[in-house]
Amino acid sequence: MMISRNLGGTGSGDDANSNDETIKWYWSKAFKGVLTFGLLIALLTGVCLSFSRIDVAVGLPLSLLLSLVLSYYVLRHVLQMLKFLASCRYLRIHQLKSLTLLGIYSCIFIFVVATSTPFDFGDSASDGLVDVTPDYTYLATNPKFVEYNYTLHGEEGTIPYTVYGGMYKVLNDENNGVIYFDNGISKLALDDPRQSYYLDPLVSEIQNITSNRDDQVRIAISLVQQIEYDELALENPYNKYPYEVLYTEKGVCGGKSVLLAYLLRGLGYEVVIFHFVPEEHAAVGIACPRKYSYMGSGYCYVESTFTCPITYSGKLADRIMTSYPYVRRVSDGASFDSVEEDYYYVKRL
Repeated sequence: MMISRNLGGTGSGDDANSNDETIKWYWSKAFKGVLTFGLLIALLTGVCLSFSRIDVAVGLPLSLLLSLVLSYYVLRHVLQMLKFLASCRYLRIHQLKSLTLLGIYSCIFIFVVATSTPFDFGDSASDGLVDVTPDYTYLATNPKFVEYNYTLHGEEGTIPYTVYGGMYKVLNDENNGVIYFDNGISKLALDDPRQSYYLDPLVSEIQNITSNRDDQVRIAISLVQQIEYDELALENPYNKYPYEVLYTEKGVCGGKSVLLAYLLRGLGYEVVIFHFVPEEHAAVGIACPRKYSYMGSGYCYVESTFTCPITYSGKLADRIMTSYPYVRRVSDGASFDSVEEDYYYVKRL
């Protein structure tokens, strides 16, 4: 403890003076108590801020149990400290020391709580708890300036953008033919954090053109449709990452559809991939009113390989989509409710 009491007394008649003379204060033990308190508060604060991460990391719901155990020890320590300070409140020689110790405890509590952050239990990119964007600027080598064309309500526009050979090379070297459809869309194709670092700014560029969210969708669709279809790739099918499509300015239905799905997801919409197995084709679906949707699916058909209006699902080169597609979900989000104008434009074709 921080004090030592002489139970034998001095034999004098003044108990207060006797206590003043027989109680000793040990600062070394006081600081040990402060350190213990600081550690307990830091652990408790960290656990409270990291409930989800702890449970995911260990695979068990341990966060609540840990917080209860730590709360017990914090409360017990605080009660012991307050009891000790209460015993010193009438002792003149220890009053200033008691106030000093109480101030130290208060400062420790404020400092620990103010500076605590959630514990890092590994990769948490998929649980939505990432607080700091990783730095992938080392991939920003060999810049290439491009202009992506789009058309909105008959008006043509361009989005100037810089893509990087360093980012492209890393993805291209690692790509063994990203599979988009066999067992659902490859999570890697959509969620590689390095790719997101260099693709997300394009979403922001689209949003900066207009505040109308549905028009942002039309810009994204037109931009991807105007990226050249890679005829040579038909002889050697190669599914690219979305960023590879953006960098090479070429792609087939798989890569272009996933690039478009990425952009529409970034704009906050509910998106799927339509996979037509017999026709060996892929397209995008965006949530919309059911009466305008493709085969009553609740998703409007969006072709990515050539310029055509939203909901158009007619002849594609020498093929017409006749099978009911597999629907691969990409994201939840908003519905494209202004599709009526696009739908009736297609009807007039």
